[in-house]
Amino acid sequence: MDWMLLPFQRYFELGGRSTRREYWLFTLFGLVVYGFATMLMIVGGLALGDGAPDYSRVDATFWFGLAIAGLYGLASFVPSITVAVRRLHDRDLSGWWYVGFILVGWVPLVNLVAAVLYLIQMCS
Repeated sequence: MDWMLLPFQRYFELGGRSTRREYWLFTLFGLVVYGFATMLMIVGGLALGDGAPDYSRVDATFWFGLAIAGLYGLASFVPSITVAVRRLHDRDLSGWWYVGFILVGWVPLVNLVAAVLYLIQMCS
């Protein structure tokens, strides 16, 4: 559990390194939180209608799940950037590569190659 929450303790720390374990357990923790929030939203009535969601028929469980997802997204925005930069440092790359991956992600078709290269960097 400590590895999952370590990026929150190193909130603004861009220097140093992050191991694969720290990066991927933090990512897994985020997936679990968002999965739980999504389940609450579905139980709260998000998938009731056909086609576009009808927010007039959802109950408080939906809004609670949405609040969890929103609050976690706000709380983890900076730590997710800093842990990715520290992970790139562990690969002996500059943190500016992260900005490059983000900018290249806006270019159609090239973004697929950039996503694969980013995934390779985070896994190795």
